[in-house]
Amino acid sequence: MTSPITQLRDRINETLSSGSEDDTKSIREQSSLFQCRTCNTVYVAIDKTRCKDCDDAVEPVRATLSNA
Repeated sequence: MTSPITQLRDRINETLSSGSEDDTKSIREQSSLFQCRTCNTVYVAIDKTRCKDCDDAVEPVRATLSNA
């Protein structure tokens, strides 16, 4: 089973692949995943500090490779 974060990244990559290669590379280099630990919401943004749902702080999602 694929993790929710992997599914989200795959959907983002599919969306980005519809643009030009230069645009896609630029967006990928700038954007990151952020997660609110309170309500478990994940955001894709260049910079994010607060959750729009509960207004708690969000944290960057660390990029890790695992065979979960």
